[in-house]
Amino acid sequence: SLMSAVNDIAENAQEGSNVEIIADFDISEGVEIPENTNVIIDLAGHTIDTYGKGGITNKGTLEIKDSSDKETGIINSQIGIGISNEGNLTISKGTVNSNGYGIYNYNDGSVLVKGGLLKGKDYVIYNNDNKSTINMTGGEINTDNGTGIYVSYGMANISEGKITASEWGIYNRDGNINVTGGEIKSSNNSAMYIYSGTASVSGGNITSESNSGIYSSDSVTELTVKGGTIKGKRGINNYGVLVIGEKGGTVNSGTPTIIGTEYGV
Repeated sequence: SLMSAVNDIAENAQEGSNVEIIADFDISEGVEIPENTNVIIDLAGHTIDTYGKGGITNKGTLEIKDSSDKETGIINSQIGIGISNEGNLTISKGTVNSNGYGIYNYNDGSVLVKGGLLKGKDYVIYNNDNKSTINMTGGEINTDNGTGIYVSYGMANISEGKITASEWGIYNRDGNINVTGGEIKSSNNSAMYIYSGTASVSGGNITSESNSGIYSSDSVTELTVKGGTIKGKRGINNYGVLVIGEKGGTVNSGTPTIIGTEYGV
């Protein structure tokens, strides 16, 4: 079983040990990657279904990959959370899908998305601590019903990849968002919603089909736009501090494109 393999790795302190999945199977009991343990799970085109008290919790270093040609491997969670992370988690290939949260990142957790597909009904990645971080350098985040990335404290850096959501692509509450590239898109709400905290945009494409490209809601928020393309019915809807270009420098030093069918800013 996956738990037996992980326990064997932990007991023998095997660094970077690879667990290759050779058949579809279910997890009904929790699987934990302990601290100071380095595990690579290769889905190899197979399906892991988690239910009951099952689920994967990472406290060490965990990489999810898929060596199959068609990359059809999937972790499919029916318990509300695909992977709980308070260690170092990397998604390289494969799919993580959940009927609630795809990844719940907390404590000192660090999530790196550089490939693969992440899906969640409510939140694809939920960041919930001052010290927790998300870095997206590739891959895809997709939800038909909810929010792509929810940052409740902590930090999210988006440099590449694609976020597609029915609600908010990124929702920021007291965190720090940095977008330098990639694509963020919402069909039914603002592509980025800054409830509180800070956000900086210097690249990428941020698009809402029905609302604001970026909505900054309160006087305690600060939004800096130095580049990128922002589109929506309202390009930027701002009620906080908005800086276009370099703060304290030349206003036109950045090269953002802001487009709104009703108004730009």
